[in-house]
Amino acid sequence: DTADIAGELLISVFGSLAQEESTSIGGNMRKSYEYRMKSGKFNTCCAPYGYRLSGTTLEIHESEAAVIRWIFESFLNGKGRYQIVSELNEKRVPSPNDSTWQMGTLYYILDNERYCGDALLQKTIALDGLSHKRQRNKGQSEQYYVESSHPAIVPPEIFLKVKELRRNRDIKKRIITRKVP
Repeated sequence: DTADIAGELLISVFGSLAQEESTSIGGNMRKSYEYRMKSGKFNTCCAPYGYRLSGTTLEIHESEAAVIRWIFESFLNGKGRYQIVSELNEKRVPSPNDSTWQMGTLYYILDNERYCGDALLQKTIALDGLSHKRQRNKGQSEQYYVESSHPAIVPPEIFLKVKELRRNRDIKKRIITRKVP
């Protein structure tokens, strides 16, 4: 009976107990994930563009993988990011989110070590167990790098060349756009 104060109190106590149980289960799940990350057994909960999740392993989705290879090849051959995005949209190549291709999507692909077969785990972390909001891990929690965790779409050498080229282009762009007093 919620009409009297004893009923209200009882409901509050049961609610608090349920909340604590949920928090405890969430903590145990996080510890389980962390253990699997440390041992290299955890892969991912969500497959990036170019892959499909089969059980707990990533498998290459060939039609999307061809797009990934084309993006890396185009970037290495001197095409700019804007030009690559424009060509993908002009050709109506399906994007990861079934929308149009965006610069952020291209940055994500060019920077993502998953495409060379490696995995950096715990890039983002949960703020708390209740809100399910995530934020970028900037050293709050340990990250784990697992080499050869799944099949590569792009050879590691190509991935590293693109990473270096991207860094050089970004430095050159900053130098050119810096105002001279």
